[in-house]
Amino acid sequence: MEKRAKAAEKSPHGVTGVSLARINSFSDAVFAVAITLLVLNITLPYVRPHATNADLARAMSSIWPHFLAYVISFLVIGNLWIGHHRFCDHLVRHDEVLVWLNILYLLCIVFIPFSTNVLSLHTRTQLAVVFYAGTLVVTNLMALLSMWYAWSGRRLIGAEVAEEYGRVGMYITAATALVFLISIGLSFISISVAMYSWLALIPLIAIGVRYYFRKGRGVRAEQPAEEH
Repeated sequence: MEKRAKAAEKSPHGVTGVSLARINSFSDAVFAVAITLLVLNITLPYVRPHATNADLARAMSSIWPHFLAYVISFLVIGNLWIGHHRFCDHLVRHDEVLVWLNILYLLCIVFIPFSTNVLSLHTRTQLAVVFYAGTLVVTNLMALLSMWYAWSGRRLIGAEVAEEYGRVGMYITAATALVFLISIGLSFISISVAMYSWLALIPLIAIGVRYYFRKGRGVRAEQPAEEH
């Protein structure tokens, strides 16, 4: 039994019987579906046949909250995908716990379009803002939990991967969750202020993307010279 367990750990399919490539492909597909569903929430109000340019302009301007919610959620999901991609690049093995953590994380990702639709329909309602921000808090905490589990004692991360990759990824994810958590508190003061606080995500996303591409995915820590 012990030999089979060790062999399974070295197998590309890990102890779960599912390869990392398969898990990554499934995750990418879920992200793609979620980000596509966002645009389906944008529907133009009925405009009578032979409407004038002014009629169409009024109809389009009336749904600006839908566009705003779409842009915010698109950027958030895009940032989450980048973080997930970076995280998966550093995995050298996986286990059943990580697989289920990933499934729960993807469950949150697919839920984002629904909370986005609630926000776009009720932009001036505190509950809609709290519901949306809460969804993003839980989603980022799930991502953080997955990263912590994999990096804890380098359980699923190769020894050659620099420690800074794990720290930066977890810091950015935690900071993103904190921004949305703070916005929930701000919503009790002002809904507009709460939504404007989400602008703090812009530098966070920029830092994450810049770090990822500056260092390059898959860059490893220097290996100690082999003794002869």
